[in-house]
Amino acid sequence: MTTYRIIGKTNGYIANRDSNFKGRTEIVIESNLSLKEAQSQLLDMYNEKYGDERPFASNWGMAVIQSKPFVFGATPTFGDGTRSFDWDSRSYSIELEEDEEE
Repeated sequence: MTTYRIIGKTNGYIANRDSNFKGRTEIVIESNLSLKEAQSQLLDMYNEKYGDERPFASNWGMAVIQSKPFVFGATPTFGDGTRSFDWDSRSYSIELEEDEEE
């Protein structure tokens, strides 16, 4: 089964000040997800991060539309179904998990 994970990335300055990153510039937030689960969780994260400055986005298309006037926000869905958004010098994205069976 193909699985996906949600990762967060930031710069060293933020990584050392954000308790979620604990000094690391890249973290795995959630793993072993189906694409649909990952998409749903990323939308929930988007709504949580932007909850006090943008209207609730009921789907990813709305998140993308809301983000158009701003530098940061949701990007359109990529051809492989993955998605990403930027928030406050952090980026959150879905990526395919590598098959680690050897």
